[in-house]
Amino acid sequence: MFMEVLKVSAKSNPNSVAGALA
Repeated sequence: MFMEVLKVSAKSNPNSVAGALA
């Protein structure tokens, strides 16, 4: 489920995903 959220977030806002992973 977490990966699903990342996929959706990456499509809507890649910068948000990068910040979350960083």
